[in-house]
Amino acid sequence: MGEEHSTDDDADSHQYPAQPQHRGHGPCYARRTSSPGARDDKGAQHRPDGQTGPVADVAAPLRRRLEAVPGVAVGESMFGHGTAYWVNGREIAHFEGDGDIEVRLTRPVIAERRRALKADDRVRLRPSGGDWITVRFDSTADVDFVVELVTVAEQAHRPAPGVMAKPPPIGADLERRRRFH
Repeated sequence: MGEEHSTDDDADSHQYPAQPQHRGHGPCYARRTSSPGARDDKGAQHRPDGQTGPVADVAAPLRRRLEAVPGVAVGESMFGHGTAYWVNGREIAHFEGDGDIEVRLTRPVIAERRRALKADDRVRLRPSGGDWITVRFDSTADVDFVVELVTVAEQAHRPAPGVMAKPPPIGADLERRRRFH
């Protein structure tokens, strides 16, 4: 496990501490409780633009778009979240509840894009400065944003030219990875 780095910039309003209601084994942090993520009693998402709509309306198209990203393979999540998206034997994205997706961008990519990521209300960075970010989605524009980030993650994890990509783990290999995460 690598050394964790943190800066004074990490202590801002875009980062959330872990909370015990997390259901899985992966990197999950508390959901934002401010109005952009609020839902009414019918499960409709309240967006900053004042419109509402169920997250399911954009989740299915997002899944289809992620499956079409070149170099991305679909497999089971090692964090116990159902379907995941893999590149070269590494999980790079999985859904984390309604309207949230976690994307493994890598620390160098996050460092390069830190200012823009911190300024975007849809993004939550890890307090520890890890490889993963959480992105809130509930509109077509959010789907485009998530696909862009997953494409960047694919580029960061693709194998060197001439090297065959590793497939997502299955069976005993997947179970072994789950035990260690």
